[in-house]
Amino acid sequence: MPSGRGRPLAPPPSDGIDAAERAAERLGGWLRIAISAVLLCSLVGPLLILQPAMIFSGAVSTRLVIALTTLIAFGLAGGAGVLLARRGRYRRWMAWVFPAVDAGLLCASVLAGLVLTALPGDYALMLTAVWLAPVILAIAALRLRAGAILIATAMTVAALGLPMLADGTVAPDPAALADEINGMHAMPPNLARLVMLALAGGVLAFAARRNRRIVARAVDEAARAGRLGRFLPAQIAADVGQSGGD
Repeated sequence: MPSGRGRPLAPPPSDGIDAAERAAERLGGWLRIAISAVLLCSLVGPLLILQPAMIFSGAVSTRLVIALTTLIAFGLAGGAGVLLARRGRYRRWMAWVFPAVDAGLLCASVLAGLVLTALPGDYALMLTAVWLAPVILAIAALRLRAGAILIATAMTVAALGLPMLADGTVAPDPAALADEINGMHAMPPNLARLVMLALAGGVLAFAARRNRRIVARAVDEAARAGRLGRFLPAQIAADVGQSGGD
């Protein structure tokens, strides 16, 4: 019969990882909602304050609609993730679905920008929507499985690479081409780029802090189970050590 002072039996590692993944999806959903709200304000606010007349002009209005549609869809995807996690309907395979949705929105936004400006795919990385990629990767960093992060990275790279293959017609008038490029680097899009970069950094810092707390909690539970294992049966010690960290 096994000795009560034997090596503590730890719960299956995948249980804790799956729980952390569900929590990561819920946090990622809330972050998508918050980020979309912040970007909407940073995009619309400067135009309303500095150049309100431009909102109702043709090209700017179309660009604004594309940006608003992308950000609203990004927020809705976050809401879906939160809802699934809260209702206990989140499944492990969904870890690949939400990065695919993010990548699809990014690719569609970049393609729409190229069509709108009539620029070839070589100019794809000049578009403001490209700067959403670091935010998407930062949200992926919340996960504990390296495979999920790598898949999200591959999808994001593909989302940016595919529009570069698109054909387009560069405006024959160099002045018109210069106007398009200058419009991409005006104050509102530049402000949106800075906001997205700041958001990506903030999400990475949040992910690092969260993952550090998960590791510290796991170490504390292992140490607690090890101490209890001197006096209690192995399985009881493991269960008490785990519940003590909750």
